[in-house]
Amino acid sequence: MSPEKISLISSPITKFIDSLRKRLIDQSGRNSLINFRFRAGSRTSLEIATKNLDQIWKRIYKDEASLGLLPISQEVALKDNKKEGESGKREKHIEVVRFTDEEIESKADDDEIVVNLEKQKFNSNCNNVRRKADSLIKETGINNLYLALGYLKWFESQDSEKARKSPLVLLPISITCSTKAGNSEKNTKSSILMRS
Repeated sequence: MSPEKISLISSPITKFIDSLRKRLIDQSGRNSLINFRFRAGSRTSLEIATKNLDQIWKRIYKDEASLGLLPISQEVALKDNKKEGESGKREKHIEVVRFTDEEIESKADDDEIVVNLEKQKFNSNCNNVRRKADSLIKETGINNLYLALGYLKWFESQDSEKARKSPLVLLPISITCSTKAGNSEKNTKSSILMRS
């Protein structure tokens, strides 16, 4: 090593820059890349129900395909619509049906990902996440929307009882929402695509 390089490594400027770098990177539990806390009522994250992460990885990363997002439950019209209401008109009977675990896993093969949200919250959360990400990109030029595949569960010390979860694989994505007016309700179709 030349004398110039040795003096540069131990120079006060280099030490100052290193101290700034350490302060810039939040290494505390507030950093969601170190300690992600999913909140059930959160409007800024979507929890995926499928356990088939290999299929999602293959479709989004390797095949660069767009995957549709679905809520955990769907409205299904009942077959027996022969009942008439008080007005004498046929009533529309709709039942809300949740996907079974087998159906959730089979949806990944059909290029669809099931999200752990009911339909009403699903539509508003997808739109909220997309709007926040688009807003941040316009304001700062930075994409902060990622699909996390897998989490590492760890403890700060051997005495600690509080588990922390850190995302293992982060894929930069974008969410698109297309809304089409239906009979009297809005149907929103959301999908995710890897952002390069």
